[in-house]
Amino acid sequence: MSNLGVSDRNSGIEVLHHESDRFYELLDGGMSVALLVYEQSPDRTAITHAMVREDQRGRGYGTTLIATALPHLAASGGTIANYCNSVSRFLEKHPDFKTFVDADG
Repeated sequence: MSNLGVSDRNSGIEVLHHESDRFYELLDGGMSVALLVYEQSPDRTAITHAMVREDQRGRGYGTTLIATALPHLAASGGTIANYCNSVSRFLEKHPDFKTFVDADG
């Protein structure tokens, strides 16, 4: 597990990468509030799910998690395919991040 850095040191938000289990986790004050799950082959990463706890939605956690995970996954090499509706909605709202994802899915 690696800590990808604290998004906001004052608020206690941090994103962790659980590489051996293939997921990213966003914590707020130590509480797990969001996950992004992926599958990986030698030359391709497939994002399969992203979710925010129902009682924590609408606070920007999903945006923070996806915006942190996409560049980190891209830096590991290979292409990224997206099969998650939440990530698709994020990409529509944040087109600059589309460069990280293979358009052919």
